[in-house]
Amino acid sequence: MMRQRPPYLLPQTVKPERYTLLIKPNFSDFTFVGTVQIAMEVREATRNIVLHAADLEIQHAYLATDKEVSFPAHVELHPDEERATFIFDQEIPAGRAHLILHYTGHINDDLNGLYKSTYTLPNGETRVMMASQCEALDFRRICPSIDEPAAKANIDLCVLVPKGMTAISNMPVKMKSPMTDGSRWVFFESTPVMSTYLFALMVGEFEGVESRTKDGVLVRVLATPGKREQGLYALGEAVRMIEYYTEYFDMPFPLPKYDLIAIPDFAAGAMENWGANTFREAILLSSTDSSADTRELIADVIYHEGGHQWHGDLVTMNL
Repeated sequence: MMRQRPPYLLPQTVKPERYTLLIKPNFSDFTFVGTVQIAMEVREATRNIVLHAADLEIQHAYLATDKEVSFPAHVELHPDEERATFIFDQEIPAGRAHLILHYTGHINDDLNGLYKSTYTLPNGETRVMMASQCEALDFRRICPSIDEPAAKANIDLCVLVPKGMTAISNMPVKMKSPMTDGSRWVFFESTPVMSTYLFALMVGEFEGVESRTKDGVLVRVLATPGKREQGLYALGEAVRMIEYYTEYFDMPFPLPKYDLIAIPDFAAGAMENWGANTFREAILLSSTDSSADTRELIADVIYHEGGHQWHGDLVTMNL
């Protein structure tokens, strides 16, 4: 008997293949402007495409097929269902297509999607950073998408980073393009095919310590200014963890770098974002005065989230 698809999952009319995502955050009013081009396979001719979207305003939407035909879309938002329906005047044929969307969203106070986090510098000054949390269903607050674990796709990210700040995401930085006001566009390398709930983006002031595994994987522990040395113990454990699991699973760590980031405001204990794990500060940072119990907890959580880089991130549940 064929298993019936649950009603809470989106129609399988289209399959995402790549999100080319540009995000421009505004730290004055805590909003962001987003543009995404979704490369997709249209599996059957249709006039409607349904995506997840939550707390986003979509200004423009159109679709181009492999025949270079452009289809403007009428957009219907369904906030209660966290969905957006794109309705076209003419039928979209089966085949390859690109859906291009221009939209705006919020850097919220709810510790999900893109959210703001405050921290205090050693001199007592309060600053604000932007962090992300997408598990389980909050990538849709950052980008209209098929926000289901089985709907894996590559993600190409570009973000505008204000002067004096750093951007961290799943993959290493590919290139930077400076602007006249001191800000810069930061382009990241393409991710492997991945689930949307593992997306990560942090923009703020960071400093840290780094090392490499014996296989050359760059490992970094990052925190807000003044806490650099507090990452040394976690760094040693993270390197040992990567080397241990590489041997245990008989499979190399699948990404070129592994970041562990301490976030001042964070709802979960830690999160296994692929290549950019986020932690509560108390579960990642330590000092020479920290107790044995504290260090044991840090090591335990690092090994837990590190294990997810293979099971959960590389190999993921179907639904």
